[in-house]
Amino acid sequence: MRKTGIATFSIGLIGLGTTMIASPATAAIDCGTAPAGGTLTQGGDYCQVAFSTPGDFGFNVPSSATELYSLVAGAGSGVDIFDGASGYAGNGGQVKFTDLTASLTLPLAIHVGLGGASNPTGSEVNAGGDSSVNSGSQSGVAFGGVTNARDHKCNFTGYMGQLGVGNGARTAADINDLSVACTGHEGHGVNPHNGDVDSAGSAVPTIFSDLDQNFGEGGIAQLDTAMPSGLDVGSGANLVVTMASSEISTNTSAHGSDGQVILRWKSAAAAKPTLAETGAAGTNMNLFGFAAIVTGLGVMSSSLLRKRATK
Repeated sequence: MRKTGIATFSIGLIGLGTTMIASPATAAIDCGTAPAGGTLTQGGDYCQVAFSTPGDFGFNVPSSATELYSLVAGAGSGVDIFDGASGYAGNGGQVKFTDLTASLTLPLAIHVGLGGASNPTGSEVNAGGDSSVNSGSQSGVAFGGVTNARDHKCNFTGYMGQLGVGNGARTAADINDLSVACTGHEGHGVNPHNGDVDSAGSAVPTIFSDLDQNFGEGGIAQLDTAMPSGLDVGSGANLVVTMASSEISTNTSAHGSDGQVILRWKSAAAAKPTLAETGAAGTNMNLFGFAAIVTGLGVMSSSLLRKRATK
């Protein structure tokens, strides 16, 4: 055999052996089809569908799913102007984590709460709507922000009345001291990435640990100060007071933020092995691959030795 033919033959054997050796492969996760009203995404080894528009929706989890969890955030309440002299920022909605794995084969009913409107009359009709996910046998419910944020109020210098700091989803544990409320000007929400417990004190499920987002914060109360644009999911409406004589005014068109339902599940397909990685088939492919590589290297070495000997 000519030298060029030997070289080509040996390189071919090495290449064939390399392709035959099984290498770890990750099969793509089949997340199914996005449901009406939901946004479907894939991240890491899980699938997610999020419902963010107020209303009612339905969803069937793909049959390949092996575990299912929900994060449910109630809607935030609006601003409450009480008796024309006191203002109260909106309350944040509750946040709940629920293990729904027992409901994998059941259709799910989703409801997303509507943010509460601000109210200048003091009649307290500005609660945020509840959000929920229900399978018939299991449910996760997060109540919307309540109408009365007057438990945590601040007396600002030069202001005739009081400003209520909106109660957040974890306010009972985090804002029960007037000095804290007056310093922070808002009720704390829940951020899964920070390890925050939900409104029932339940720990963050591992599948939500990368979700770096605030849910259900209380509204902010400030005097004559521009507020940040937008609200986090389920947050209460912000209160901005402009003093004029002994009266106050505020943007009473503001709403609390709408709620949200997030479903995450893992699928058996995520860890599905390829043929070359399983059983005898994989072992035989590996052995043949190594043999081809060794043979190719041997032929190449012999050719080089003969070439040196003829010089």
